[in-house]
Amino acid sequence: MKSPIVIMISTDRNMLKEGSAVRARMTEYGNLFAELHIVLFSLRQSDSGSQEKIEIGLHTFVYPTSSAHKLFYMTDAYLIGKKIVASAKKSNDSSSSADQIVVTAQDPFETGLSASWLAKKVAARLHIQVHTDFLSPEFKKIFFLNRIRVFLAGRILPKADVIRTVSKRIQKSVAERYRIPLKKISILPIFTEQKRQQAGINLHAKYPQFEYIILTASRLTKEKNLPLALRVFKKILQNHPKVGLVIVGDGPELSLLMVLAKELEIADSVIFELWVNDLSPYMDSTDLFLSTSFYEGYGLTLMEAVLAGLPVVTSDVGIAPDLAALSPIVSVCSNEDLECFVEKIEQAMKNKVRAPLEISLVPNEMLITDRSEYLQRYKNDIERSFAN
Repeated sequence: MKSPIVIMISTDRNMLKEGSAVRARMTEYGNLFAELHIVLFSLRQSDSGSQEKIEIGLHTFVYPTSSAHKLFYMTDAYLIGKKIVASAKKSNDSSSSADQIVVTAQDPFETGLSASWLAKKVAARLHIQVHTDFLSPEFKKIFFLNRIRVFLAGRILPKADVIRTVSKRIQKSVAERYRIPLKKISILPIFTEQKRQQAGINLHAKYPQFEYIILTASRLTKEKNLPLALRVFKKILQNHPKVGLVIVGDGPELSLLMVLAKELEIADSVIFELWVNDLSPYMDSTDLFLSTSFYEGYGLTLMEAVLAGLPVVTSDVGIAPDLAALSPIVSVCSNEDLECFVEKIEQAMKNKVRAPLEISLVPNEMLITDRSEYLQRYKNDIERSFAN
């Protein structure tokens, strides 16, 4: 088949930053297809400025919606998408066909709604990506808007030609909830880059007051449930006063978490560090990885910790159960089961076992570490839209 034209509806404004990892990834995607047009939800006078079209790669273009209000994101994206299709039909060449258009959305919610409108209007294929476990009972509890998002997903996903999920858990839940054939729901995990710095931060050298260090790394948002991590750690400190907790991340919950650490009287043993793109030095120089999220789509930091050989204690989210089946030093607790977390952490502290998981033992539906393989599978997933 001829290389398709892909129109992506996205919310990730990092692609507007020169040198960002997101922009680099988008240009790599653009090289896979005849053209990649990214319609980006953005407000007027925001990072996008007043530009209507930004070329970020040879075949890759970004169109900020520059909306007057967030409520207009979806309709503005739809209108821009229609103009892109009209232009493509006028300038059709031998390397691509305007009849071979795929509209892909990064979620089955707001961007998914815009994508479904556009695909129906221009008779294009519809490809929806699902990166979060939105069918988890916890998803609707975090924000009221999430209830509306679940409703939207129920209307959008059955219309898709292909649904890309990032884990077996999401594939199964979507198939069962909406009675969608598994052949239409793919699993393409998050790309896991194997960064191994020769020199970097050493947590034990940096914080010599701690004999044992627990690490957690994530966005500091409500769904990560970090107050539970602090309460678990308070229990650990009662019997192990020389243990430290290092939280790597940034987000809207930072100040609240710092206040809670003081209220729990554990602030002297809790370290907050800003997010870093390469966690490998942290993984290499800590003793245990802790995750207390309410829900995850995949769980990239969990995978990175397991590959580094760290004992992991995690809530039952994302790929956690699959990792526990592969590694004896991964323990899974149900959400909010504080005593389970404490018990598993103390057990890991007693055993003091590090055991890197062999990449060859991990199924390819759970892990991709080769960038060229990931890009090829991404391309295949988009093009599968024409086979269904």
